[in-house]
Amino acid sequence: MKDSQNANIISKELGSPYSFSEKLKMRGAGSTKAVYVKGIPSFQSIKNSGQDIDYVNFEVFPNGIVIRYAKGSLRNFILLKKDAIQKIDFESTKIKIKTKFGLKIVNEATIEFKLNDDNRFLFYVPVIFYKSMKYFWTKDWLSNVANFKTNKAKAKVDSNNIYLDIIACVLRLN
Repeated sequence: MKDSQNANIISKELGSPYSFSEKLKMRGAGSTKAVYVKGIPSFQSIKNSGQDIDYVNFEVFPNGIVIRYAKGSLRNFILLKKDAIQKIDFESTKIKIKTKFGLKIVNEATIEFKLNDDNRFLFYVPVIFYKSMKYFWTKDWLSNVANFKTNKAKAKVDSNNIYLDIIACVLRLN
């Protein structure tokens, strides 16, 4: 499908995109990257092909959200109307990393969509995208369905930054 056809489908289902001034006030309507983990059948078939990372990003609309998926040159998207979403759990996990100035605490997260039809979608948010992704879920109506929590387990320790280096390498960020 062409982008203009996609835009028409999205507008028809989720309402017109926010105006430029509304997007400025919200500091944008889109998110940074997350990694798709499981739960969306149309993404799963692509996930099983190739070695590339399964990236997603989210875009909020007045009446729902678009989840866009990209793996290499393959693309797909789904639309979720806001009344189909029961809640979105944003769970942070602390990681202790060693820096030249001492230990520092950083966060990674998982995002779990729980839908009214009992479907669940799971995504992973790496450290590098954590702050901006957490902020995204406070925009407009998303703040009414987003539930922020912290994993109570003891912080993971990454004394040699190996954990973060592996994540950055896998996500091709370094």
